[in-house]
Amino acid sequence: MANASANVPPPEVSTPTTSPAQSADPNQPSRSFWGRAAAWTKRYVRRLRGQGSHAHPFPRRPTWRTIYATFIGSFTGIAACAALQYNASFIEDNDLAMLIGSFGATAVLVYAVIDSPLSQPRNVFFGHILSAFIGVCMEKIFGQSPSTLWLSCALAVSLSITAMQLTRTVHPPGGATALIAVTGSQTLRDLGFLYIVIPVGAGVTLMLLIALLINNIFRSYPLFWWRPRKTARVVAVPEPAPGVLPMSNTPVDVLVSTPPAPSSTQQLAAPVAVPGASPAAMPSSSNLYARPASLSASSSSSSSDSTETAELGDITAAEGVQVDETRIDTPL
Repeated sequence: MANASANVPPPEVSTPTTSPAQSADPNQPSRSFWGRAAAWTKRYVRRLRGQGSHAHPFPRRPTWRTIYATFIGSFTGIAACAALQYNASFIEDNDLAMLIGSFGATAVLVYAVIDSPLSQPRNVFFGHILSAFIGVCMEKIFGQSPSTLWLSCALAVSLSITAMQLTRTVHPPGGATALIAVTGSQTLRDLGFLYIVIPVGAGVTLMLLIALLINNIFRSYPLFWWRPRKTARVVAVPEPAPGVLPMSNTPVDVLVSTPPAPSSTQQLAAPVAVPGASPAAMPSSSNLYARPASLSASSSSSSSDSTETAELGDITAAEGVQVDETRIDTPL
């Protein structure tokens, strides 16, 4: 009978087969093509409505002092370039230029938005120079043929932006400087690579000098010349709770070594007394409030206001805690 029961095969356990659509979590979004397309469209519409993840407050109107400083600086900078453009005989006799359209956008940045990283001298100067070089190269390679002029314009702007991003010298008017090198007047195109020196290099340098002179009368400019300075991070320290040892501006040199975590068979170390806390609130222990002989002798001669000083010497070497008494000499 035992042999017959041993030869009986175990019953087969049938596992229900479920399709991937049925096994999917109903709380998870659909992974089908149409589900992903609907989710992406929803995010795209939310971004168009200005409800993206990076919300910025509406900027406040600047003070009248800032508006006055911006007007004086932009007027002086553009006036200086225009005066050289139309009144300097050297510029006119040699078919040179001193003023291009992108300088108007630069004036907005270096005279109005001086706190932006895009307005700093490194970005202003090298952004224009790199863009001018790339624009001239595109004009030389593709020429002025109508069949390739569209490609020359697109490459001049896009490559200029890429170069400024790689060198961390992004300056938005640089894109216009590259485009002017391709689509500018015949006088500008005839300059060739001299376009990088004048009007771009000379005009940007003149506007930066005026920005340094005018802005620093009313504000501080620049924020940095080559790269920002590293500043220490300020951490706010909350006020201590009642009964907790307060923090002090004077650093306390306390050396406490904590042993490894006790095993299950070992008993946890006794709590350490906190100076200023009531002994009644602490567990009773024979060694917890034992005072070293070296500190007892010195405390007998102290004045009555010694209670205001944190007597860290009361923290004795309880079980599992070691305190270096020779270093505890700084009052809180």
